[in-house]
Amino acid sequence: MQTLEGRRKPTASKINFLLHLDDHRQESCIGLRDALALLEDISIWIDANPGRLDAGGYGFDKRLQSWRDEIIQDLKRLQAALLEIKDPLVNVQTMVSSSS
Repeated sequence: MQTLEGRRKPTASKINFLLHLDDHRQESCIGLRDALALLEDISIWIDANPGRLDAGGYGFDKRLQSWRDEIIQDLKRLQAALLEIKDPLVNVQTMVSSSS
């Protein structure tokens, strides 16, 4: 396990920053989950009503499906990135807390 170098006692603001950073990470995960659920609900409606959004035959349904797939991939990548930083963030919090 790595150790922190620097001050013997971290400032309260540094500890609070780390706590708030994790709070925001968790809130972001919840927001991404909710966005994916909403996108899924919209997708179900679009799939159940083919051609309804394609007024004039401009292929909007197909473009919308492509955009939807890209957005889903992006949201899932963001979720994965937020989950990946959880353990390193907890480790830093532990190191800072143990040196205080």
